Amino acid sequence: MQSVIELVTAVRNIRGEMRIAPGVPLAATVRAVDEQVALFQEQSPLVEMLARTRLIVDPRASRPANTALAVVSACEVYVDLTGVVDLVAERQRLAKEVAKVEETIAFVAQKLARPEFVERAPAEIVERERARLAEQRTLLDKLEASRRWIDDRPR
Repeated sequence: MQSVIELVTAVRNIRGEMRIAPGVPLAATVRAVDEQVALFQEQSPLVEMLARTRLIVDPRASRPANTALAVVSACEVYVDLTGVVDLVAERQRLAKEVAKVEETIAFVAQKLARPEFVERAPAEIVERERARLAEQRTLLDKLEASRRWIDDRPR
């Protein structure tokens, strides 16, 4: 059942990363392996309801164009973005967000690299800036993953 939970989470994560409204139905294909084919076929109504997606389980599937990719328990999940996401606009939006986050990371890292700031500022402010830097790096990783979903798709 853990695989089913991971599948629902993967589709929801793609929905969130691509800023797709929860009410928009999606189509997803799972290239399942071995015993997971039967599990996903059996649990497809549950996955469809929880992830708001139409699910196809196909052990021989290959990744179609305009899909986001997730890996769940050694299975690949392809979420069709055709007609749901304007990939050109999404790529531009992500590029702007990445640039903004990289600028913030550079600023905070430069601030923390100055010994006079680290030595003179109150400890809680230094810790807050370190936490902010870590948060921005995590955000950058997520944005880069979203960008890879778009740029990595088959053409």
